[in-house]
Amino acid sequence: MIGIEVEDAEVQRVLRRTLNAVKRPQPLLKAIGEVLVGSTKPRFQTSTGPDGTRWQENSPTTLLEDLRRRSGIHDKETGKRVGTKNGYYLKRGDDKGRLSKRSGSILAAKKPLIGEGKALSLRINYQVVGESVHVGTPEAYGAMQHFGGKKSQFKHLWGDIPARPFLGVSDHDRESILDTMRDFIESLK
Repeated sequence: MIGIEVEDAEVQRVLRRTLNAVKRPQPLLKAIGEVLVGSTKPRFQTSTGPDGTRWQENSPTTLLEDLRRRSGIHDKETGKRVGTKNGYYLKRGDDKGRLSKRSGSILAAKKPLIGEGKALSLRINYQVVGESVHVGTPEAYGAMQHFGGKKSQFKHLWGDIPARPFLGVSDHDRESILDTMRDFIESLK
């Protein structure tokens, strides 16, 4: 056995604080959780996963469903609105199904995984559990959006949902976590 005796009070104080912090890592884990939540939310604006891969665009079915919910679809025969509230989907009297300017604007701005309420993109959180930190969303459909799903497996879907990973640790996150850990250790001095 090799023993080292340190008589320096400052070294002993920092060593005690470091050992104590290792026994109770929750403050460090909370800081890491904040880092990961802070890097996950912007992915919804860039439509990219943690590895930098661009998410698949919304399908035409998804875009039409979004338009139907937001502004209503018009019957080509009568020109009357069929569906919901405010605005028009098709130009009035247009039998070719061309979009109104408003509907075109809605489609141009539509990003994958961001609905009208933006719940998924806003409700990313972390939870410290024991000696680990979990990052996720309380939204029930979050797993389906992250991992994807097939209509054949989930009959309620109107089509296949491609995987659009929004959770995970990017290379930048890894560096930020290491910096957070270094800062945490530095704060123990």
